[in-house]
Order: sequence, then structure tokens, then C-alpha cells
Amino acid sequence: MIKVYLPIFDSLQSPVLTLNPTWRKFYPTEKVTLKCEIQTGQTEWSYLWYRDGAAINSELSGEDEYTIPALDQSHRGRYSCRGGLPGRDVYTEMSKDVTLIVDGEAPKPLLTRDPPSGEIFTGDTVTLSCRFVTNPVGMEYLWFKDTLEEALTSTDSSSTDGSSYTIHSAAVSHGGEYWCGARRGKPAFYTPYSDTLQLSITARPQAVLTLETAWTEIFRSDSLTLRCQVEGSSAEWNYTWYRDGQHFPLDPRADRLTLSSGNNSYSSEYKCRGNRTGQPSYTEISEGFRAHIGEFHSFFQAINEMCLTQDHFLHHPSSARGEHSV
Repeated sequence: MIKVYLPIFDSLQSPVLTLNPTWRKFYPTEKVTLKCEIQTGQTEWSYLWYRDGAAINSELSGEDEYTIPALDQSHRGRYSCRGGLPGRDVYTEMSKDVTLIVDGEAPKPLLTRDPPSGEIFTGDTVTLSCRFVTNPVGMEYLWFKDTLEEALTSTDSSSTDGSSYTIHSAAVSHGGEYWCGARRGKPAFYTPYSDTLQLSITARPQAVLTLETAWTEIFRSDSLTLRCQVEGSSAEWNYTWYRDGQHFPLDPRADRLTLSSGNNSYSSEYKCRGNRTGQPSYTEISEGFRAHIGEFHSFFQAINEMCLTQDHFLHHPSSARGEHSV
């Protein structure tokens, strides 16, 4: 006699009901799938689905998933499931409820900037933020400027980090109309776009370095005076001076710098920048100024050679007549 041992179950565990995606709140037109998992044995189960305690399907279904391809508010409720064996009076316990929340409408993001007010100048950093009041999970943020044709991506001068878009060194070309939106899921669900935000970038004032000395000939004993001014500005400025790229300590109120030929002053390169407490707080650095000391050397060298030649002819008249001594 062949003996066959079969497992006998006094009771069947409740199946586990899960949502995919696992978000706590959904929006109209989003897709959701409920999955009913039974851990007992290898039996081929069929399934019954319930919403708010009422059966969704009157007959057992072979699918362990229940998909709603486009949600609306009528799909809100408490969902549950249980397994059954077709042709047999065998059913699992009911799963725990999973509550499906469907909002009335998709949220609209709010677009803000930091700094929140005031002019933005070239070279400044500005950050745009895209936020939702309800903070929905799983969102991928999209950024647009002037056109919907293509979302913005990170570049050398700007970067996007989820809900923020940062311009690290603003240029005039960064000015324009910005807005944001978000999407999530597959197929993608898109939120409405935010209101637009107009970003204007103002060219930073330019410091200009000029040589005040107006002589057409400069001698070694002369001094040179440089003046730093802010182009097209009537505001009061302080000044920072640079010598060969290093900060050159001067009274911040000094808009002039006097150079002498000593201490290699002529051979250095000088630049300046305007500073103040208001906006903008600083200017672009001026172009560099370097005295062409080589031209001064050539001038004095030519004079010296001329004097030596004349002195030679005075003391050696035969050289002037083309005579040579032996």
C-alpha cells in the first residue's frame, strides 16, 4: 500500500494587499495596481476584490492584481481581497484594508526665487524653488525657460537638484521667463505648471582704470597716477586695488594710486574694483594697467648711445674721417 501524506490546514492566513505605486495619496487620471499575495503553499488561487466591504467582482478571478488605469474620485475607498479555490468551498481570511485616497484635483506648484527680491546682477547666484503645499511624494521636477519645447538641464553655469534650479554665476542671457512642473509614475502623470516668474539680470557696473598723467614723455624720475572709477554710476564707491593679482593695501576711500619708478612699481600690473554697502555691492574688476618700462629703457638707452658716439668723435677725429690706426 502506498501512503500519501497531505498537509491539512486548520485555517488559512490572510493575504497581504499592497499598492503599486506605494504613494499614500493619488490624483485623478493616475494609474494604480493593487496586488493580493497569498503565502500559503503552491496552490493556484483565485481572488475576490472588495471596496468598502462590497464585492467588486462577483466571481473568482485568476488575477492576483487589480488595476485601475485612470483614477477618479469614485475610486476612493477601503480595498481588501481574499483568495479562494474554484469549485471548492475554500477561502482565505480577508486581507487588511488598504485605503485609496484620490484628491479632487492635481496640485499646482508654487515657484519662488532666492534672493526673494531686489536686482540680480551678473555673477550673482540665484535659486528658483518649485514647491507643493501638500508635498506629494515621487515627483520628478521639470524646469522651463521661455519655451515648452525642452526642459532645462544642468550646465556649467546652472544646475537642477530636484525641486530647485540654481544659476551659479548669472549672465544677462539667463534673464527670461521661468516656470516649473512635475511628473511621476508610469505612464507619467503631469501636474499643472506653476505661474511664470520673470527673471531679469542686470549687467554689473564696470570699474575703469585710467592713467591721469597726460605727459607725452615719461622720465625715470616721474610718477604715474592711476584713477579708478565706476563707469556710468553716480553712487559713492570705495575701492579695492590689486597688484599682480594680490590685494594691494590702500585706504578704501582712495580712488587714486601713485606709482614711482622705485621698487619695481612700473613692472607690476594694477587693477581695481569698486565696493559699497548697497546693491550691487561690488563692480566687475577693471582691465589691468602695466607701465611699458621696456619703452622707457629704450628711450634712455638711445640717448646714452648718442652721447657716447658724439664723445668718441670728439676725442678721435680720425675715426670721423674714416682713418684707422695700426
